[in-house]
Amino acid sequence: MLKKVAGVFLWKIIGTALTFALQLILARLLPVSEYGALIYLFAWLGFLVMVVKLGFDNACMRYVASYIGQREWGKLVGFLITAFVVVGLFSLMVAWLISSYVLQWFSGLDKYIHLLPWLLFLLPLMAIQNLTGSLLRGLQVQSIAEFLEGVFRSFLLLILVIWLWWQIPSISVPVILDQYILATVATVLIGLAMVYVNRPPDFTFVRPQFLHSEWFSTSTALWFTGGMYLVQSQADILMLGAMRTSVEVAHYGVASRIVGMLGMGLAAVMVIIAPKMAELHGKNRPKSEFQRYLKEASRLLMVFIFVVGGGLIILGEPILGLFGEEYMVAYWIMVVLIVGRMVESAAGPVGQLMSMTGHHWAVSKILLLSTALNLIMNALFIPLWGGLGAATATAISFAGWNIALLIYAWRVIGVNPSIFPNYFIKKH
Repeated sequence: MLKKVAGVFLWKIIGTALTFALQLILARLLPVSEYGALIYLFAWLGFLVMVVKLGFDNACMRYVASYIGQREWGKLVGFLITAFVVVGLFSLMVAWLISSYVLQWFSGLDKYIHLLPWLLFLLPLMAIQNLTGSLLRGLQVQSIAEFLEGVFRSFLLLILVIWLWWQIPSISVPVILDQYILATVATVLIGLAMVYVNRPPDFTFVRPQFLHSEWFSTSTALWFTGGMYLVQSQADILMLGAMRTSVEVAHYGVASRIVGMLGMGLAAVMVIIAPKMAELHGKNRPKSEFQRYLKEASRLLMVFIFVVGGGLIILGEPILGLFGEEYMVAYWIMVVLIVGRMVESAAGPVGQLMSMTGHHWAVSKILLLSTALNLIMNALFIPLWGGLGAATATAISFAGWNIALLIYAWRVIGVNPSIFPNYFIKKH
């Protein structure tokens, strides 16, 4: 597991560096207003991609690994046909509605009418790219998926933009969007080729079997969970901006970005864990196997979180000072967010355990309650303590959500994915 996590983590670091370099170059090449338009368009794209995938990306990791483990090729083929057709058609429909000006009134999109036609190409391509990456993760070649999505696409974009800079003195946003389309098409094609290369050795194309009711139920629950997680992760800074000053938002944003480095380790462990859980569940393996694998993942995750998180707490003020002395006031905001991450990580990959073993609706219900609690606490704490109140609300809600999931796993599933002893596991 350590080797797989290290590979995914390495690609995430390289991908983050390439993305930063690309954004730095674009910010220097484009006028401020055009760069702002590009950022705004991609903010919308990020949201819309999450919507049009309808949860099939997460369902893909579960069902692909499970069907491969059970050697149920008919169900595997049926699921993949369903996922790619549904996501492809729905993304085209949404892109057409927006690019044909039906929804211009959405949050100022009418200001960027000249860029909306590019959504007709980018939205379906990015949705299919994400789905292909999830398929590769279901095949348990996570490093390839991370390389394609995080490194290859960003590197190709960087090369294309530099080449354009060399050829064209004045670059516009539409020209940049053309390069995004080219890079995404290349990433999708290579991703599908990698799927074919890494298919199971004994896989055979058979008549597809369709379990639409089960698949749509699962994907809807996972889609709802992803949406609630997105709301919860963005509520703090959005509500802080609505209730306090832009200066406080800037302080909070810097602290939050620094703490976000802990997310790379979390994400690296999670993408390894999810398909493995689905495979073990599909093979009806004993709970002792789940327990051993999860304990190993939990210990690895906690070592990373405590080493990196502890380092950030010790070196927090100098790191904040790199952004300017005025940002050093955000130190305690950063500490509270780190502590919340530590408590969250102590529960282990409990969300992945539940989502990949058929308890996805329980995850959705618990997350819904946690999101409501998050919004209420932000509304109460921000007027009192500003950014520190937002950090406190975020830390409590994320920690509380994971502890609630952990209790459910203890009492219902009978598995303990955390670093805590097994005293509370219900014996079946």
